[in-house]
Amino acid sequence: MRAITGGVVSSEPCSLRTAALFLIRFSKSAASHLPSSDCHTYLRTVTDATRQLGRFRKELGARQLQGDANFDAHGYEDPVDGRRRHQDQESEGGMSVAADGSHRDSAAGAELDLASGKKKAKKKKKNENPQEDRAVARADSHIPPSPEIATEKRKKKKHPNKEIIVDVKVEEELVSEKKKSKKKKEKFHVKLEEDVNAVEEKIVNGSEERVARTERERKKKKHEQEEGRTEVVKEEKTIADGDLDIEKKRKKKRDRGDIYDNGSELENQEMEKSRILIIGGTGHIGKHIVTASVRLGHPTAVLTRDSAPSDPAKAQLIKSFVDSGAAIIKGDVLDHGSLVKAVKSADIVISAVGPRQVGEQTRIIAAIKEAGNVKRFVPSEFGSDVDRLHTVDPAASLYAVKANLRRLIEAEGIPHTYISCNCFAETYLPSIGDVTAIRAGPPATKITVLGDGSAKAVFVVENDIAAYTMRAVEDPRTLNKILYMRPPANVLSHNELISMWEKKTGRTLQKEHVPEEDILKWIKEAAFPLNILLSLGLSTFVRGEQANFDIDLSVGVEATQLYPDVAYTTVDEYLNGLI
Repeated sequence: MRAITGGVVSSEPCSLRTAALFLIRFSKSAASHLPSSDCHTYLRTVTDATRQLGRFRKELGARQLQGDANFDAHGYEDPVDGRRRHQDQESEGGMSVAADGSHRDSAAGAELDLASGKKKAKKKKKNENPQEDRAVARADSHIPPSPEIATEKRKKKKHPNKEIIVDVKVEEELVSEKKKSKKKKEKFHVKLEEDVNAVEEKIVNGSEERVARTERERKKKKHEQEEGRTEVVKEEKTIADGDLDIEKKRKKKRDRGDIYDNGSELENQEMEKSRILIIGGTGHIGKHIVTASVRLGHPTAVLTRDSAPSDPAKAQLIKSFVDSGAAIIKGDVLDHGSLVKAVKSADIVISAVGPRQVGEQTRIIAAIKEAGNVKRFVPSEFGSDVDRLHTVDPAASLYAVKANLRRLIEAEGIPHTYISCNCFAETYLPSIGDVTAIRAGPPATKITVLGDGSAKAVFVVENDIAAYTMRAVEDPRTLNKILYMRPPANVLSHNELISMWEKKTGRTLQKEHVPEEDILKWIKEAAFPLNILLSLGLSTFVRGEQANFDIDLSVGVEATQLYPDVAYTTVDEYLNGLI
């Protein structure tokens, strides 16, 4: 179309109507089937020829006007008198003037002027000296006329009235041609206006149709969104009311070893799965995330410094990853090249590095920015909400690093989800919440209680943390938000946890309460890892910072409300496994 339109306007600028005329005539001609380059040449030729014809007509009209002006200048106002006067001059002086008043030859003009002057002199001196007049006439008769005048005289003698007749005919033809041309122009303008109206009507109709289609799509999308919100409200209401049927179904699934509803599994299988890269996959929470990712059918890769470690337990863990279908990528967070290469192979990056490597996650952020393909990043937090924790060192410094990482991720514009899973059940429940006896097993007679034991804490089993995490990484509802995990049955105070255990075992434990001021002294004197466990315990079991606030839905969502089909393990069920 650019070649065709260029053919119309390439020589000289033209009006929109003229361009439309050329394009309409061109579309109806056989030339419209030519290649674009030939169409361009054809239209340029036609356009230039049309313009030349227009110029020729203008010049012809100008010449006619000039002829009329010359005709009037010589006094031929009346055609009849002018013809008589013209003939008399020719017969008397040999003058020849074309009827259209065109310019005379220079030599012939001189002779005509001489003859005219002599004629006037004759008339003046006619009565004075007739003999002299006859002598002058005899002398004039001997002046040889020019060839042009002689030829013109012969023509006039044969056809004296031909020129006037021809002029009248030509004038009539011109008038007739002007009328025909005017009628053609009127027909053309009418036809052009009809074509333009037709095109405008098509454009208007097409625009109206597009607007109507867009409106239908908008209404359909709005209806789907309203249905989705209705379903979410129904699910939230069901969980809030503590529906017994759902709890029974969850219990049956746990008895069978199922974590997800069959319907959800089928839905997940039908969806295209994102590629997952897990950094720190051999750590405490990382190994559970690898298992959950593979189970959901994601192409899963684990970044590890050593694909064949000397530690038998770690080697066995990596072998289990490979056997389950996960890929092992050799690389290191400290090696930027290998890190970028690994990140480029994934859609979602999950960091599960331990406390000592939390600060190195800035390198992961830099690799994600360079790769430019990551759809979601989950940094290693997996604990209390880092923006709500208020404690002392060493936990305060650790959580300050995590908070700074949040600000860096947000500043870089990286899509993210933060995981606030609160207490690892496998870390705190075996000691029945005694942070001074982690990994020592259930207490026999005594138990240490930080504070008065009334603050609420939240306990989530690691398998459930991994399950909720993997459900959230592709969920648009968790994009750029905090995923809080607060299973209703697992929000307990330390006193409630101890009482539950005592009922199951039939033994009463002796409680040793430690006030906050003594805890602060103890933290300063204790070595790692007890000092960090005590500082975390101060926030969790004394100040109750995991459950003492309502979730702001503009920045966070709650996992069990988003995914009610996930059958989480309750504290009561976990404790049954310890007996």
